[in-house]
Formats: sequence, C-alpha cells, structure tokens
Amino acid sequence: MKDIMRSWIEHLVLNAVVQPGYPKQTLLVMENEAKIFTPLDGAAAHLENLLNHYWQGLSMPLRFFPRSSYAFATKGTLEAARKEWRDDTFNNRQGEGSDPAILRCFGATETFDKEFCSLAVELLAPMIETAGEKAQRV
Repeated sequence: MKDIMRSWIEHLVLNAVVQPGYPKQTLLVMENEAKIFTPLDGAAAHLENLLNHYWQGLSMPLRFFPRSSYAFATKGTLEAARKEWRDDTFNNRQGEGSDPAILRCFGATETFDKEFCSLAVELLAPMIETAGEKAQRV
C-alpha cells in the first residue's frame, strides 16, 4: 500500500505541474499486479486535500489506515477493512491494527466509525477511480 500511495502522490504532482512533453500517466509495477494511473484534471486540488489531511494528522491522529482504508474504499464494506485490520495467523500476516504506532494512538479496539469511512473514501476514491478500479461511495 505504501508504494501505491507514493506513486499516487507522485502522479498528482506530475499532473499538477503539467510540463510539456512529460508523461501524465503513471505505471506502477508490483510483484503481483500493476496499476496504471491515467491523466486527470484537478490534480492540484487532490494534492492539496491530501496535504491538508497530512498537516491535520501532525497535530492529532487521523482515522486513516492505508490498508484498511483502501479495502473499505474499494469494496465498500467494513468486513473488508477488518480483514486488513486483524492478524491473519493462518497466513502468518500481521494485521494493520497490530502496528505499534496505531496501537499507541488508538489502542487495541477497531476504530472504524463514520470518520474512518468518510476519510477512506474522500482520500482514496480519486486514486481508485484514476487507476480504473471501482470506488465505493458511502
């Protein structure tokens, strides 16, 4: 998820700067899949929105958890988010909710409330739609 978010932010910067002859499409090749972010209008506004939340997150923890938020925004269910949040002992995969920084800020309980849902969709829907996936609007 970190690579996807990093590529998305770089894609927004490239589309906001609009250099002649520079590509406006981003291709991210990962181990099991590839994502193509297509050119988009309004990249500066999306980038500004991300930055505003970033600055807000420096003063208080945001209920934005990359893996869980992405699962919720793409599938539209809290169960999908919970799957990323919880440890998967069968596959020996640590859940996002076990991250020490998240535990310190939010404790061991799930924090999937209205703020989580709206923030996930607000921040990730443009990225998901630009990559040709289906974002779930709530």
